Amino acid sequence: QDELGMAPLKYLLACRLGAVRDMLANPYCSEMEISTIAQDCGFCHLGRFSHYFKQYYGVSPREFRKYLKSHHLI
Repeated sequence: QDELGMAPLKYLLACRLGAVRDMLANPYCSEMEISTIAQDCGFCHLGRFSHYFKQYYGVSPREFRKYLKSHHLI
């Protein structure tokens, strides 16, 4: 915990959420279902995943992707 600066499970959650965010922002993954991306990154419970994503980034995964597409970032 001292080396990570946070509890190990929080670190793992942050890593998984970051992986989802990166995949949502990746043009090669723009047609993948958000649920598939979440599962590929280790989230089994999709409702909990969406809750954590919104808590961490301030928007839902769908809103995040919609923003990227509307600004032609993916």
